[in-house]
Amino acid sequence: MWREDINLALFHLINAQNLDNVFAVNLGIFLADYLVYVVALFLILYWVFGSEQQKNIALKSVVIALVALCFAQLVGLVYPHPRPFVMGVGHTLIEHAPDYSFPSDHTTLCASIAISFLISKAYRIGLVLLIVAVVIGIARIYVGVHFPFDIMGGFVLSLLVALMMQPIWHKIGDRILQSCIALYEMIMGRLIKRN
Repeated sequence: MWREDINLALFHLINAQNLDNVFAVNLGIFLADYLVYVVALFLILYWVFGSEQQKNIALKSVVIALVALCFAQLVGLVYPHPRPFVMGVGHTLIEHAPDYSFPSDHTTLCASIAISFLISKAYRIGLVLLIVAVVIGIARIYVGVHFPFDIMGGFVLSLLVALMMQPIWHKIGDRILQSCIALYEMIMGRLIKRN
């Protein structure tokens, strides 16, 4: 029970209190809902303009993120924790389905990508992406759709999945990468011929 008390106390510290501050509210909504698309755009550009090694990191991060999201769904079924607005807690600034909140999918996705870059020794980019994942997580609490433990759970799950996937990727990643590069080049070749 004490964990839930800490969770609620931290939630109330971060959740939007001054709804009259339009700039803070709009910034919180943007960070909570749309910053994840900036991460996706970055990954696409990193793949398109990157070397083969960079393509490998981008692809590995996507695979790890997808596996982590699958595990997040399973965790949600095993530990069905309600969202703050379902419990009538705090202020909710965005619409969201009343599904389970633990762990945060947004945080799991971004943290998985960040950790994938870090374990691939792309430290600067990984650190920036980790900061972005933290910002998204805090913003999700600010807008009232997650509790702090949902965000922490997303980070822990992402780390565990990335560590689990690293040796697997080491064995089969190159074959997957070469297949994806061949597919990408075939699609791009057809698009260029049409134009």
